[in-house]
Parts: sequence; C-alpha cells; structure tokens
Amino acid sequence: MAQEDADEKNATLSEAQATLTADQASVGQLTAMENFKHIVAPFTGTITFRNIEVGNLISAGSTTAGTTELYRIAQTDPLRLYVDVPEANTRSIQPGVEADLHVPAYPDRIFHGEVVRSAGALDTATRTLKAEIRVPNPDGTLLPGSFAEVTLELVDGAPAILIPANTLVVNASGTQVALIQNIDGIDKIHFLPVKVGRDFGTEVEILQDVNDGDRLVTNPASDLAKA
Repeated sequence: MAQEDADEKNATLSEAQATLTADQASVGQLTAMENFKHIVAPFTGTITFRNIEVGNLISAGSTTAGTTELYRIAQTDPLRLYVDVPEANTRSIQPGVEADLHVPAYPDRIFHGEVVRSAGALDTATRTLKAEIRVPNPDGTLLPGSFAEVTLELVDGAPAILIPANTLVVNASGTQVALIQNIDGIDKIHFLPVKVGRDFGTEVEILQDVNDGDRLVTNPASDLAKA
C-alpha cells in the first residue's frame, strides 16, 4: 500500500474516533439530563414552597437567563435554632448546654434542645455570640421559621457576686461599697473600690474584690466614719 493511502486511512480513523468520543460525551450529557427527571433531596423533610406544577416546561438555567427555584424543602427533625448570646455569658456556651424553648403557638408547653456549636467569634455590631441549638421535632409540632423564647441552662465556673444596688457609693473616688470588717473584735467601715458588671435593677453584679459572705452597709451616709 502506498504511504499516501495509509496516511489517508489513518486520518479517516482519527476523525472517526474523535466523532465517537464527541457522540459518547453527548450521550453522557443527555443521560445526566434524563436523570434530573427525578429530584431527590439529600435529607428527609417537608416541601414548604413550590414554584412549578405538573406539566410545566423546565429549562436548564444559564449564566444569562439565571435559574428558577423549583422547590424549597425544610428539614423538620431536628430543627436548628439560632440565638445571640450576650458577651458576658459566652464563656458558658459549650456543646451540650441545655435549652428550654417557649413558642407562641404552644404557651403551656416547653420544648427541649441543646447547644451543638457556636460561631466562635463575636458580632462586632452587637457584641453577641451566635449559637446553634438543635431541637428534636419527631412529630413535626414545631414549624420551620417560628420564633421562640429560649432559656439556656448556663453553668458558670466563676459564679457572679450580686449585691443590693443600694450598697453602692458613687462619688469623686469612683464606685465603692462600704465593707464592714472586724478588726480586733471591733466592726469598722472600709470603703472598697469595686468594678460593676451587669445591672439587674435592685441588684448589681460585682466583678472583683467582693467575696461571698462579706458584710456591706446599705444606703451608706456620706459622712459615715471610715476605718
């Protein structure tokens, strides 16, 4: 066989192989599109929104035409609840912390969940920590999108010291309390500078220096004798 004939046949073979490869790719694409006739969710849930009806034509989306949302499905068991925890309580937020939920639809019922994770960083605008609570909902009583009032069962490794608000003295020296100390069998007054934390109205949180069991003077007069 002449070399020219051999080259021609080899070129024809290469062209046929390229055509076969392209046709196989087209078959694979059409097979994949055929499989999209059955849409399967990655989890068991409830369809909460439907944008199509039986018989509607569904076209493949593109970067120019955009895409159309077909369905919206929500996982209802368990439900995920997000709460914003104040900065002062962030050290107590750990996986496993229990939470009690109250929802308006069931005012006499308490639902239970637990913290599973947190954002790990504070929101700079609100100074709060986003925490996720997982709530079992096997009977579907709770509806996705509901609002809830949450009570967290926090255990603080360093419990706060609360004192009556009327024991505080605020003057040019700062915020102080009148601490009663027994010196040589005699009770004497010592004005102690304190750092105030949260304000609960009739009580305030003291962050340092005051200990459990200390005796304080309520409504101390400005001319109270000091030790």
